[in-house]
Amino acid sequence: MFRDKDYFKEKAGITQAGYLDAVKHEAAVALNFQPFPIAKWPQEDITDDHIFDMLEFLYDRVSKPGEMVNKTSETGWNFSDYDSYDSEMGQKEFREKANAFLSEYKTGFELTKEGTVLAMGVDGLEHIVDAEIIPYDERNVDSKVRNAIAKWRNRNLSLSEKKEAIRELADVFEWLKRPRALPQYWMGRMNRRFLTSLITLVYVTTIQNRKRTTTPQFGIHGFSISTWRHTMPSFDC
Repeated sequence: MFRDKDYFKEKAGITQAGYLDAVKHEAAVALNFQPFPIAKWPQEDITDDHIFDMLEFLYDRVSKPGEMVNKTSETGWNFSDYDSYDSEMGQKEFREKANAFLSEYKTGFELTKEGTVLAMGVDGLEHIVDAEIIPYDERNVDSKVRNAIAKWRNRNLSLSEKKEAIRELADVFEWLKRPRALPQYWMGRMNRRFLTSLITLVYVTTIQNRKRTTTPQFGIHGFSISTWRHTMPSFDC
């Protein structure tokens, strides 16, 4: 869909007709595997990380073409091309299509506006990781909560890092329980309920991580890779 509408033409030279060798080499260096042509990945390359890395790679190179107009080159050659490209709109549309799939994949992921695929909340706790951190104590509370959330949302998070995030949040929780550490007004507004829920979320994710199979599984609710290719926006080139 995006390829056929020339959304990757401006920045990557990818069109329905094919792609340039330059973007093929660029992708291989950036991703540590050769993603082109996308429709012909060998089975061993079909992993979560490769899929997410490719989405991030394409997101950085998408832009929505404007109107097709007639142009004349410096040598007098007449040709037709787009009058402009809109990177912001192209990324917005790409992100919406990608997230329609990612949000339903396994425990849920999302492609952020910054172009990074991150884990979402699980078990109805998505609002926790997106909640505003009300400024209170930067050193003892705010920075530690932000750091723990960032660790949890990192899709490459290891089990040891998840445990560290739990420890950091537990430390914050204990600090807030100290006498006069947190006025009743702030306690009621945010912190004990927020931190308890967030600790629960990270703990649940840690348990889920232990149960994961070591064999890469690419599929959701029984979807096969062929189903995924029909579900995701068309990037085949």
